[in-house]
Amino acid sequence: MKINKVPENYQLFRKYFPDDRDLYLFYKAFLNDSFKNTIKYANDLYKRHPKNPMAIFMYAVKLGDGSIIMNKKTERADRIKAAKMLKAILPKVRGKEFIRMREIIRNEYYFMSYQPLKQYKLGAECQKRNAKNKNKKISYPKYRADAGLYSQGVGSSILAYNYLERGNLKRSFHWAKISVKTWEKLNLVRDNHFQYDFYYIQALAMIHEHKKAMSLYQKAIKKVDYYKDIGKPKIKVCIKKLEKIKLATEKN
Repeated sequence: MKINKVPENYQLFRKYFPDDRDLYLFYKAFLNDSFKNTIKYANDLYKRHPKNPMAIFMYAVKLGDGSIIMNKKTERADRIKAAKMLKAILPKVRGKEFIRMREIIRNEYYFMSYQPLKQYKLGAECQKRNAKNKNKKISYPKYRADAGLYSQGVGSSILAYNYLERGNLKRSFHWAKISVKTWEKLNLVRDNHFQYDFYYIQALAMIHEHKKAMSLYQKAIKKVDYYKDIGKPKIKVCIKKLEKIKLATEKN
């Protein structure tokens, strides 16, 4: 494998990967340019370093996400396994320079372990910490306009859907509205990077923006890498979910 230079913001991970090849594998797995490739990079890294917290993190995330995207029958078991792995490494990731990384690990842990409210609250916690650092001249953790918004967007969207499934459309609408507002903030600071995220699209559907949601999803199928390389089994599931939301909200 050809090893190219790793961007400066990944150099702090030399603490875990002093070898250039390993650091490059970590970077490529994190980069997410093709989900099929990131799974390969994460697996390779984990095989080389099965006790390394960052290798475990990357493997666990790809295990859980991959299972969801490929619509595997083992999805729940894979997510629980991933959650256990993520929880186990949290005490091992220390240092001021890794505060944001710990937040990322916690976000993935709450997602994999089906704890959307905690995921949402983590996002709020990140935002609070982020706001304190906005005008401070510190090396790390630097102010990031998007810190915490992703956790809030995903967590609130899942909460909204959970309420919808229970028939509590009032609470569903409440959380979906929060989710949409959060995703729109995130898309403003990240140049629409998340406009095709399914949790944003799902939230739109739950606030009666069915046409917009379906239109965005049809575009997502063509534009988002994981739908093209390994996510085709998930497409029918997502469309059924959007149709289910439409039926539930139209009855109200």
